[in-house]
Amino acid sequence: MKPRHEQWSLPEDTTFKSFIRRESAFDFGWHYHAEYELVLMTEGAGTRYVGTTVEPYAPGDLMLIGPDVPHTFVSRPHPDGVAEAAVAQFRYDFLGRDFFALPQFRAVRALLERSARGLLFGRTSDAVRARLTGPPETA
Repeated sequence: MKPRHEQWSLPEDTTFKSFIRRESAFDFGWHYHAEYELVLMTEGAGTRYVGTTVEPYAPGDLMLIGPDVPHTFVSRPHPDGVAEAAVAQFRYDFLGRDFFALPQFRAVRALLERSARGLLFGRTSDAVRARLTGPPETA
């Protein structure tokens, strides 16, 4: 099956967006896009397809998917449950065109390069999950 190309749905001058994807179940929606995607699975379980990798997922899984990597998440049926993920999509230049060229961000640049095949960070702690999905803190 050929993945569909997903277009950026915000104005051209926008470099970052985040949202909660919440559905009764995630269907097979094989797709790719030009943006990086950071995904935190918050509810439900199922199978993730990233590039040529097929693995189970569960709440707390955090992954980074690079640009143009085909991917989808399919949830297992659960009569009382939902499928939910916190998603951030961003362009390489979301912090400025040359930001990752700075020497102090070499490790971050390498991490982004490694995401070309999809990176699974594993299960996050409850504290990290709350930080990523909760309201922003005020100073």
